[in-house]
Amino acid sequence: MILKDKILHFSREKFLSNGISNVTMDDIAKEMRISKKTIYKFFPAKQDLVHESVFGMLDSVKKSFVEVTDGQQNSIEKLSAIGKIFFALAKKFSENWLNDLKINNYNLWIQVDEFRTKAIGENFSKIIEQGKQEGYFLDKPTPIILVIFISSIRAVINPEFLMNNSFSAETAAKITLDHLFTGLLTKQGRKVYKQLKMELEP
Repeated sequence: MILKDKILHFSREKFLSNGISNVTMDDIAKEMRISKKTIYKFFPAKQDLVHESVFGMLDSVKKSFVEVTDGQQNSIEKLSAIGKIFFALAKKFSENWLNDLKINNYNLWIQVDEFRTKAIGENFSKIIEQGKQEGYFLDKPTPIILVIFISSIRAVINPEFLMNNSFSAETAAKITLDHLFTGLLTKQGRKVYKQLKMELEP
Protein backbone atom coordinates (compact mmCIF):
# COMPACT_ATOMS: atom_id res chain seq x y z
CA MET A 1 0.00 0.00 0.00
CA ILE A 2 1.48 3.36 -1.02
CA LEU A 3 1.78 6.12 1.57
CA LYS A 4 -1.11 8.20 0.20
CA ASP A 5 -3.45 5.22 0.47
CA LYS A 6 -2.21 4.48 3.99
CA ILE A 7 -2.97 8.06 5.05
CA LEU A 8 -6.38 7.87 3.39
CA HIS A 9 -7.28 4.55 5.02
CA PHE A 10 -6.09 5.59 8.48
CA SER A 11 -7.86 8.96 8.29
CA ARG A 12 -11.12 7.41 7.08
CA GLU A 13 -11.22 5.04 10.06
CA LYS A 14 -10.48 7.91 12.47
CA PHE A 15 -13.15 10.14 10.93
CA LEU A 16 -15.73 7.35 11.01
CA SER A 17 -15.12 6.42 14.64
CA ASN A 18 -14.43 9.85 16.17
CA GLY A 19 -16.16 12.31 13.87
CA ILE A 20 -14.53 14.66 11.38
CA SER A 21 -14.25 17.71 13.65
CA ASN A 22 -12.66 15.68 16.44
CA VAL A 23 -9.73 14.56 14.29
CA THR A 24 -7.00 17.07 13.40
CA MET A 25 -4.15 16.81 10.94
CA ASP A 26 -1.86 16.89 13.99
CA ASP A 27 -3.64 13.81 15.37
CA ILE A 28 -3.21 11.93 12.12
CA ALA A 29 0.46 12.88 11.77
CA LYS A 30 1.23 11.95 15.38
CA GLU A 31 -0.53 8.58 15.32
CA MET A 32 0.92 7.64 11.94
CA ARG A 33 4.36 8.90 13.00
CA ILE A 34 4.78 11.05 9.94
CA SER A 35 5.07 14.81 9.50
CA LYS A 36 2.15 17.07 8.65
CA LYS A 37 4.23 18.21 5.70
CA THR A 38 4.04 14.67 4.32
CA ILE A 39 0.24 14.66 4.66
CA TYR A 40 -0.08 18.07 3.01
CA LYS A 41 2.01 16.84 0.08
CA PHE A 42 -0.88 14.53 -0.83
CA PHE A 43 -3.77 16.49 0.70
CA PRO A 44 -3.25 20.29 0.67
CA ALA A 45 -6.14 20.81 3.11
CA LYS A 46 -8.06 18.71 5.62
CA GLN A 47 -11.19 19.07 3.47
CA ASP A 48 -9.38 17.36 0.60
CA LEU A 49 -8.60 14.43 2.89
CA VAL A 50 -12.20 14.30 4.13
CA HIS A 51 -13.60 14.41 0.59
CA GLU A 52 -11.33 11.67 -0.73
CA SER A 53 -11.92 9.48 2.31
CA VAL A 54 -15.70 9.72 1.94
CA PHE A 55 -15.86 9.20 -1.81
CA GLY A 56 -13.22 6.48 -1.77
CA MET A 57 -15.49 4.58 0.60
CA LEU A 58 -18.59 5.23 -1.51
CA ASP A 59 -16.85 4.16 -4.73
CA SER A 60 -15.90 0.90 -3.03
CA VAL A 61 -19.52 0.36 -1.95
CA LYS A 62 -20.77 1.12 -5.46
CA LYS A 63 -18.40 -1.48 -6.95
CA SER A 64 -19.64 -4.04 -4.43
CA PHE A 65 -23.25 -3.23 -5.37
CA VAL A 66 -22.52 -3.69 -9.08
CA GLU A 67 -20.73 -7.01 -8.47
CA VAL A 68 -23.80 -8.30 -6.63
CA THR A 69 -26.32 -6.93 -9.13
CA ASP A 70 -24.47 -8.36 -12.14
CA GLY A 71 -23.89 -11.74 -10.48
CA GLN A 72 -25.61 -15.08 -11.09
CA GLN A 73 -27.54 -15.34 -7.79
CA ASN A 74 -31.32 -15.19 -7.53
CA SER A 75 -32.90 -11.88 -6.60
CA ILE A 76 -33.36 -12.71 -2.91
CA GLU A 77 -29.72 -13.77 -2.55
CA LYS A 78 -28.76 -10.49 -4.19
CA LEU A 79 -31.07 -8.56 -1.87
CA SER A 80 -29.46 -10.26 1.12
CA ALA A 81 -25.96 -9.52 -0.19
CA ILE A 82 -26.83 -5.84 -0.68
CA GLY A 83 -28.19 -5.80 2.86
CA LYS A 84 -24.90 -7.19 4.20
CA ILE A 85 -22.98 -4.44 2.41
CA PHE A 86 -25.28 -1.86 4.02
CA PHE A 87 -24.86 -3.39 7.48
CA ALA A 88 -21.06 -3.52 7.21
CA LEU A 89 -21.00 0.13 6.15
CA ALA A 90 -23.48 1.28 8.79
CA LYS A 91 -21.48 -0.54 11.48
CA LYS A 92 -18.57 1.83 10.80
CA PHE A 93 -20.65 5.00 11.16
CA SER A 94 -20.50 6.82 14.47
CA GLU A 95 -23.12 9.42 15.41
CA ASN A 96 -20.31 11.99 15.48
CA TRP A 97 -19.35 11.22 11.89
CA LEU A 98 -22.91 11.39 10.56
CA ASN A 99 -23.64 14.56 12.49
CA ASP A 100 -20.39 16.20 11.42
CA LEU A 101 -21.04 15.34 7.82
CA LYS A 102 -24.52 16.86 7.80
CA ILE A 103 -23.93 19.89 10.04
CA ASN A 104 -20.34 20.91 9.31
CA ASN A 105 -19.87 19.51 5.81
CA TYR A 106 -23.32 20.08 4.36
CA ASN A 107 -22.26 20.31 0.70
CA LEU A 108 -20.48 16.98 1.08
CA TRP A 109 -23.56 15.51 2.78
CA ILE A 110 -25.68 16.55 -0.23
CA GLN A 111 -23.22 14.83 -2.57
CA VAL A 112 -23.29 11.69 -0.41
CA ASP A 113 -27.10 11.71 -0.43
CA GLU A 114 -27.18 12.08 -4.21
CA PHE A 115 -24.63 9.30 -4.56
CA ARG A 116 -26.54 6.81 -2.41
CA THR A 117 -29.85 7.69 -4.11
CA LYS A 118 -28.34 6.98 -7.53
CA ALA A 119 -26.56 3.81 -6.38
CA ILE A 120 -29.72 2.41 -4.77
CA GLY A 121 -31.86 3.35 -7.76
CA GLU A 122 -29.60 1.83 -10.40
CA ASN A 123 -28.94 -1.45 -8.59
CA PHE A 124 -32.21 -2.10 -6.78
CA SER A 125 -34.26 -1.52 -9.92
CA LYS A 126 -32.42 -4.37 -11.67
CA ILE A 127 -32.86 -6.70 -8.69
CA ILE A 128 -36.55 -5.81 -8.39
CA GLU A 129 -37.19 -6.57 -12.06
CA GLN A 130 -35.33 -9.88 -11.73
CA GLY A 131 -37.38 -10.71 -8.63
CA LYS A 132 -40.65 -10.08 -10.43
CA GLN A 133 -39.63 -12.45 -13.23
CA GLU A 134 -38.70 -15.12 -10.67
CA GLY A 135 -42.03 -14.73 -8.89
CA TYR A 136 -40.34 -13.67 -5.65
CA PHE A 137 -41.25 -9.96 -5.74
CA LEU A 138 -44.72 -8.45 -5.83
CA ASP A 139 -45.69 -7.07 -9.22
CA LYS A 140 -45.82 -3.44 -8.13
CA PRO A 141 -44.45 -0.40 -10.04
CA THR A 142 -40.67 -0.32 -9.62
CA PRO A 143 -40.45 3.51 -9.40
CA ILE A 144 -42.81 3.50 -6.40
CA ILE A 145 -40.86 0.72 -4.69
CA LEU A 146 -37.61 2.64 -5.21
CA VAL A 147 -39.06 5.84 -3.74
CA ILE A 148 -40.21 3.90 -0.66
CA PHE A 149 -36.75 2.32 -0.25
CA ILE A 150 -34.82 5.54 -0.72
CA SER A 151 -37.14 7.62 1.48
CA SER A 152 -36.97 5.04 4.28
CA ILE A 153 -33.18 4.82 4.20
CA ARG A 154 -32.86 8.62 4.10
CA ALA A 155 -35.20 8.98 7.07
CA VAL A 156 -33.52 6.35 9.23
CA ILE A 157 -29.80 6.65 8.39
CA ASN A 158 -29.96 10.25 9.48
CA PRO A 159 -28.19 11.95 12.42
CA GLU A 160 -31.34 13.48 13.93
CA PHE A 161 -33.28 10.21 13.90
CA LEU A 162 -30.42 8.16 15.33
CA MET A 163 -29.64 10.63 18.12
CA ASN A 164 -33.30 11.12 19.07
CA ASN A 165 -34.03 7.39 19.18
CA SER A 166 -30.75 5.98 20.55
CA PHE A 167 -30.27 3.52 17.69
CA SER A 168 -26.94 2.66 16.13
CA ALA A 169 -26.80 3.11 12.36
CA GLU A 170 -26.28 -0.65 12.01
CA THR A 171 -29.38 -1.54 14.07
CA ALA A 172 -31.50 1.02 12.24
CA ALA A 173 -30.33 -0.29 8.87
CA LYS A 174 -31.05 -3.93 9.78
CA ILE A 175 -34.58 -3.26 11.03
CA THR A 176 -35.43 -0.96 8.12
CA LEU A 177 -34.13 -3.21 5.36
CA ASP A 178 -35.66 -6.36 6.85
CA HIS A 179 -39.05 -4.63 7.01
CA LEU A 180 -38.73 -3.29 3.46
CA PHE A 181 -37.52 -6.61 2.05
CA THR A 182 -40.35 -8.58 3.69
CA GLY A 183 -42.99 -6.16 2.42
CA LEU A 184 -41.64 -6.45 -1.11
CA LEU A 185 -41.86 -10.24 -1.39
CA THR A 186 -44.55 -12.66 -2.50
CA LYS A 187 -45.50 -15.62 -0.29
CA GLN A 188 -42.99 -17.75 -2.16
CA GLY A 189 -40.37 -15.01 -1.90
CA ARG A 190 -40.84 -14.65 1.87
CA LYS A 191 -40.37 -18.40 2.26
CA VAL A 192 -37.06 -18.29 0.37
CA TYR A 193 -35.97 -15.15 2.28
CA LYS A 194 -36.78 -16.75 5.64
CA GLN A 195 -34.81 -19.86 4.75
CA LEU A 196 -31.85 -17.78 3.60
CA LYS A 197 -31.87 -15.77 6.84
CA MET A 198 -31.86 -18.99 8.87
CA GLU A 199 -28.88 -20.31 6.90
CA LEU A 200 -26.93 -17.08 7.38
CA GLU A 201 -27.59 -16.68 11.10
CA PRO A 202 -24.71 -17.91 13.32
